[in-house]
Amino acid sequence: MTSLILDFAKGFLPFYLGLRFLNINPQYLLLLSSLSIIGHDFSPFLRFNGGKGISTTFGLILAYNYKIALILFFIWIFVLLIKRYVSLSSIIGLLFLPILIIVFDYSLINLSFGIFFSILGISRHSSNIKRIINNTESKIFWLMIDDYIK
Repeated sequence: MTSLILDFAKGFLPFYLGLRFLNINPQYLLLLSSLSIIGHDFSPFLRFNGGKGISTTFGLILAYNYKIALILFFIWIFVLLIKRYVSLSSIIGLLFLPILIIVFDYSLINLSFGIFFSILGISRHSSNIKRIINNTESKIFWLMIDDYIK
């Protein structure tokens, strides 16, 4: 849980603080804050093999546009409740990111951000995608109650 919060903060704080206290243009902040996702995914401290960047990306999106973040969160929860795969929930959310940017805050820079980080996040889930296809991906345990009721 601590890593989830810290990863989220890596994405949220640069954008939020830059906008709130330094009054930097949001599009420049989006580009600059994106480096937190790149740094997370390709950490030099981990031989350029970091995490998948979902929490960091979500933190940045929440600071950037809370409407997009809220819809993505509900999409993530909906897919999780139906399929019980955290990875699939994240992948589906990433697929919706560019669409939501078009709907709520379209610009070429914003859309480029959405497309790039959707592709990056989905590609970081390639091993999860293979496990989902092979039906070997772990499902979230606490949602498996219905398996015991049958």
